[in-house]
Amino acid sequence: MHFSNRLPLITALFGLVAGVVSAEVEFQRVWPGYRDAASFTGIGEYFGGSENPRGRTLLRSQPEARDGYYWLVRMRSDTPVADATLRLDFRRPGEDVTETREFPLTVPARSQPVYAGLTGRDWPDDNALPTAWRVQLLDAGGTVLAESTSFLWREARVAMP
Repeated sequence: MHFSNRLPLITALFGLVAGVVSAEVEFQRVWPGYRDAASFTGIGEYFGGSENPRGRTLLRSQPEARDGYYWLVRMRSDTPVADATLRLDFRRPGEDVTETREFPLTVPARSQPVYAGLTGRDWPDDNALPTAWRVQLLDAGGTVLAESTSFLWREARVAMP
């Protein structure tokens, strides 16, 4: 068999290997929505304790504020990912500019809920919804490991970065 006849097979095998390597982390589900501070208040706080994340990772653009627009990202990772970044790209209602917020994150080797929020003065209107959004998990080198987007982000991808 000549090499040129094997090229499609080699290309297909390389694609399978690349798919396996990039499948270490996946977003199982992303739920966006506004949450008020009370939804994060645990019973211990009523008795003088501090906020208990209860097995969740809480990432806030204004750490002192809990009210805000959050993306609850349920992710699964086969191996730990140190020095990762959770990146939020979004457009506010009526705006043509894409804004970005990045949060440092270490991803453990298991399923984990992550709440990434635009809080306090970064999202003061509890009735506002982003026009379009994208959530990405990046490794230390900037490679995208997982991604989820809104319908409008996918449809308007030409105009989005």
